[in-house]
Amino acid sequence: MEFRNLETFIRVAELENFSAAAEELGFSQSTVTTQIQQIEEQLHAKLFDRNGKRVSLSAAGQKFLEYSYRIRQAEEEAADYFLKPQEPEGMLRIGVMESVCASGYDSRIIDFMLKYPGISVKLDVCTTFMALERLEKGELDVIITLDHRIVREGWINAYDKEEDIVFFCSPTHPLAKKRKVSVEDLLMEDFLMVEERCNYREAFEQDMQEKGKSVRCRMEIGHCGVIIDAVAGGVGISLLPRFTVERALKEKKVKELKITDYDLHMNLQIIYDSKRWKSPALNAFLEF
Repeated sequence: MEFRNLETFIRVAELENFSAAAEELGFSQSTVTTQIQQIEEQLHAKLFDRNGKRVSLSAAGQKFLEYSYRIRQAEEEAADYFLKPQEPEGMLRIGVMESVCASGYDSRIIDFMLKYPGISVKLDVCTTFMALERLEKGELDVIITLDHRIVREGWINAYDKEEDIVFFCSPTHPLAKKRKVSVEDLLMEDFLMVEERCNYREAFEQDMQEKGKSVRCRMEIGHCGVIIDAVAGGVGISLLPRFTVERALKEKKVKELKITDYDLHMNLQIIYDSKRWKSPALNAFLEF
């Protein structure tokens, strides 16, 4: 069985689309079809169920995908052992939330690149939902996200730390003068929010819905720096991870609100898929 055919099978299985896999791999669709047929003939098994342009793995296909990951990992580990350079090199694809980047974590990535000049980094700034999807499909090597603890078969949490989500306002805002602030006080105000499907925004809004309350969103933007500046200017209040707004709090650009009857926490996590090969670049990043 050719490794090239095996890689084609994996990408078709992950993308659930022959055309998309062909485009990504640089093959014609007929070539991809032929490669899959060759594997099916060798295995005497049907690997895919076809429904129009979309395909899904058959029971045999799901089992063969497990073996395919192991075969590919063994091949890559062998190549790494015999051809490994003195220093790690190659491409590392990282998925990260904007609020994590805005915290200064990007400086850690810069330090990593300075230490390992042979490693190129593709940084994909996205929501946790998108990062999880891309890690599942093999489009990312590792993700850095802030969410409730994520547990999936074969996924490894290389780093996991609980972080506070804080509410804050302008130092001149009326709430800034209150020593204690309630949820009812918060819900009287206009919120400046990160984009929908951001996990800590969703968690807060869902918690309020369970109380029969709603959150007034005056502005939605996927850029934490803009939110902090707008809050500092008195446009509204907001919530962000403490590590994202920490500098603005220290500079007294904004003021943290002490909420008496509600708190929110999320876990900062670095996650990779153990079913896939840990490249030298990924190993270096996880050990950095």
